[in-house]
Amino acid sequence: LFPYTTLFRSCTRDSKTTGLRNINFRQICKMYPNPATDEIYIDCSEKQFVKMQVYSILGECLMQRELTDFKNAIDISSLPKGNYLVRLFGNDWTEQYNLIKE
Repeated sequence: LFPYTTLFRSCTRDSKTTGLRNINFRQICKMYPNPATDEIYIDCSEKQFVKMQVYSILGECLMQRELTDFKNAIDISSLPKGNYLVRLFGNDWTEQYNLIKE
């Protein structure tokens, strides 16, 4: 499907070293339904600036939005049927989802 199928979670840096101290496996946002037809919903557990990008399987960015609410409705009706990659970026975290558009 996608070359990057791993769901990334946030990492924190130890201020005394240059390496990663630990990995936080909490999921900040969730995306549903999947598969979807005309609309997806992205719910975030924390109110913060979140950038959303939708990529084709060829890596082309097809859609970009800024999400500012806990619950966000995203119109995907203009996308053709197929597989997509949805990436969410917060201040110090990234999440990635595979999306099937029917």
